[in-house]
Amino acid sequence: MEIKTLDSANSPASLQIYFAQNPSARIFCIGNPEILSDEKIGFFCSSKSSGAAILKVFERANLWRKERTTIISGFHSPLEREVLEILLKGKGRIILLILFVGLGEKPQSVHRCIFSSYQVSPLN
Repeated sequence: MEIKTLDSANSPASLQIYFAQNPSARIFCIGNPEILSDEKIGFFCSSKSSGAAILKVFERANLWRKERTTIISGFHSPLEREVLEILLKGKGRIILLILFVGLGEKPQSVHRCIFSSYQVSPLN
């Protein structure tokens, strides 16, 4: 799977304002960068949630799984990771947001870590 570097010259229209304000910025992308232009639902959840909230999250995740909803999240907390597992079985589109700034991290090693953890192809 190829890791693409997006910048002002090759990014979707939805990112042009960001790159205009941050000309030296780069975004690394695996998959289709055009989904960054989709209407998105941001999902984040505390690792300390009530039982009622958890049930609502699972209900909503199963609805998103059936629809072609684009979800953006870091999928860090245990509940977020469970939602990711649900979403990976459906029709929706997932933007896994990973921020690494000044850490000296190489995108390839991040890619290996993510996709070996979930044992899926980045194209799913």
